[in-house]
Amino acid sequence: MDFSKLIQTGENFARIEFAYSGLPEAGMMAWLDGAELKTWWRADDAIIEPFVGGRFYVVWDESDKGRQNAICGVMKLVDTEQNHIQVSKIFYMSPAGKLGPIELDIRFEQTGANETRFLLSHTHAHKGQLHKLYDAAVFASWPGTFGLMKKYLEGNFVIQ
Repeated sequence: MDFSKLIQTGENFARIEFAYSGLPEAGMMAWLDGAELKTWWRADDAIIEPFVGGRFYVVWDESDKGRQNAICGVMKLVDTEQNHIQVSKIFYMSPAGKLGPIELDIRFEQTGANETRFLLSHTHAHKGQLHKLYDAAVFASWPGTFGLMKKYLEGNFVIQ
């Protein structure tokens, strides 16, 4: 699956949508359990406090000197009945610079006995050069990240 073709961007958003074989609850746990998120994202560290006001913190590429990336935000909504997560006040830090705040909305919708539709969107207020930097970061990182997530949720994940 070419995840880059699934990404949509606009004036103040980026979003992706795809299906995976598995239940919405598995997707929720992949995002709300720090150990699971750290595994599939191949992150160096993850602190997820799955309650309103809790931290959402992920660091990756830490071992590659000078290439560390991190996102940090605040849990705004954790709805395990509707399989919906929102994270606000996200700041993304990378060697290329800092971006934020970004709002994150994640939904898992069961579409079949063992199929779920994953929907993720960012909203932001970036303009001009910052908007170009933001879009470039999305297209550089999302395809690999969501490829790993899909493999993990479908049981085809290999830890390296």
